[in-house]
Amino acid sequence: MLVVGLKKDNMTYNISDDISKIEDLLQNLKSSEAEKLCNSLLEKDNNNSKLWNLLGLVLVMQGKDNEALNAFKKSIELDPENGEAWYNYGVTLFEIGQIEEAEKAFKKAISVNDKNASAWYNLGLLAFIRKNFENAIKAFRKAKELDPQDSDPIFYLAKTYKELGDLAKAEKFLREAIKKAPEDIEYWIELGEVLEKANKLKAAENAYRRAAKLDPDNPDLWYKLAALFEKTGRKKQAAKALRKAKILASKKLDYG
Repeated sequence: MLVVGLKKDNMTYNISDDISKIEDLLQNLKSSEAEKLCNSLLEKDNNNSKLWNLLGLVLVMQGKDNEALNAFKKSIELDPENGEAWYNYGVTLFEIGQIEEAEKAFKKAISVNDKNASAWYNLGLLAFIRKNFENAIKAFRKAKELDPQDSDPIFYLAKTYKELGDLAKAEKFLREAIKKAPEDIEYWIELGEVLEKANKLKAAENAYRRAAKLDPDNPDLWYKLAALFEKTGRKKQAAKALRKAKILASKKLDYG
């Protein structure tokens, strides 16, 4: 935690207490209060990198991405070794589609702190988007190593191996991800697709059914089940699942 001594009513106080207040306000989604406190403190200490980084987070929360980028830039100018600011700068660039600049920012965040699991994960996502699967695997593996409890890098390792056609590894990582997040519907759907592609049709059906149990009103799942029933010669079940899918899809359209 950055600690800076400021004068207030002729007494020295620890700015880290106010920084903690801002962080608490952000966690409780009280962005207006957090912004007021940030600006109040910046009037007294305009050269505090930590405060500029927090202001950037406040502005992101308010949907002011361009202003947030300027705040993160200011934070970085004041402290080029502020890994948090580099990371937040990268995330914001990523969100607005500035992929190359985001990649540079994440790499800089890692150069400051190579144990930043989130930065490694986002580098993996960028590599995956670009179909640079070798680099994606390296980055996701590093993120997994640094934060073994996070299921997302494991899930994306599975997706990457699926893209490479290595269905055995894709299944392995999907099952590992599901153990950590058994209620994640996307994981079950992905597992169903991998198993279906591997011609493990009964196991694929079980995965789709598990997803449908978690989200019974998802028409895409019933379309997948209908196609699987058709593939395995169960025409009545296929027709029934297809009707259900169409009804759910229609309702979805009606309710927007």
